[in-house]
Amino acid sequence: MLTASKLQVKRGFKTVVSDLNLDIQPREGLGLVGPNGAGKTSLLLAILGVIPSNGVIERTFTSFELGVVWQDRCLPLNVSVTSWLSYLSGIFNQPLDLELLERFNISNDSKLIRTMSGGEAQKLAIVSAFFHKPKMLVLDEPTVGLDMDSRREFLDLCRERIDSGASILITSHIPSDISSISTRITNLTNTNHETGLLFSTSRALTKEELEDLARILEISQIRETSSGYLIQTDKDVFALIGNYSVGQNFSITSFSSL
Repeated sequence: MLTASKLQVKRGFKTVVSDLNLDIQPREGLGLVGPNGAGKTSLLLAILGVIPSNGVIERTFTSFELGVVWQDRCLPLNVSVTSWLSYLSGIFNQPLDLELLERFNISNDSKLIRTMSGGEAQKLAIVSAFFHKPKMLVLDEPTVGLDMDSRREFLDLCRERIDSGASILITSHIPSDISSISTRITNLTNTNHETGLLFSTSRALTKEELEDLARILEISQIRETSSGYLIQTDKDVFALIGNYSVGQNFSITSFSSL
């Protein structure tokens, strides 16, 4: 259903996921756990092709066989519940699943989505993701804001989809959510690090110049290597280095991220 090998994901200059392998088959639930900032949401975005990544990703499902719940819900706020459900019914060519609406106490009415409470909007996001009985479900902190009854219904629904042959990839900070759904768990340790920015110059820089430039860039040091000067930062510093070079009578001959 979904495989990824040697996956690397960056956000800006930071590597948030490095050399990761994943394999999710039908009737499986894979839980992603890890501290805040470990790259769980970035990994999901990369797997779905929303942000770029390095490595190999193979998907055997189409976009119409995919259901997604993001932790910020991503619903159209100035649309009524009725209009949104009608839209889903049209694009998926599926009738309204009244039982699904009833399970999460969602009324098919003219209420604007932006007037819903956080918990109500989260339930609508779940209904939207499960609307067409997708083969692949990607769930990012899906139970945030749910009351206990709704959370119980959600976990039951996930197990039902797995039993019917679907695959689920879920992130959560609630251990019981992960254990209720997942047949396997992958732990993303917080290995975020600032990748190196390497630049070379038309002449060698003095120790005083390197210290002066480090102060301007607000970093502890600039290391001299056989390939050039190495900076550890997640900031966009090219313009700052360029401005400094003009005043010090040298030019930047190369600049790259490692």
